Amino acid sequence: MTQYAVIVAHSLEDCPLINKDKLDSAKKFYAETLYLARKLNVKILMDLHLNPSHEFFMLLEAPNEQAVRDLLLMRGLTTQQRVKLHTVIPLTEKLENAN
Repeated sequence: MTQYAVIVAHSLEDCPLINKDKLDSAKKFYAETLYLARKLNVKILMDLHLNPSHEFFMLLEAPNEQAVRDLLLMRGLTTQQRVKLHTVIPLTEKLENAN
């Protein structure tokens, strides 16, 4: 399966660490995202908060890009300020193919 990197940014006003209601909502949102990812056959390999930029990074493994897009759309992550989706290619593989 192919790996995908997703970087999502949110505004300062939407930061779950500032508002307890938003934090509770974010915890529920994350649990529901894990459930939906399994249902879509998307494996979350890594999920990191990027300080201090109000972004988070996820490394995903999925059968295709559409499964990742479905996860992002169904979870409403595309409504954030910025979402970046990248196909991940190991650097060694990229360098070998460049010859």
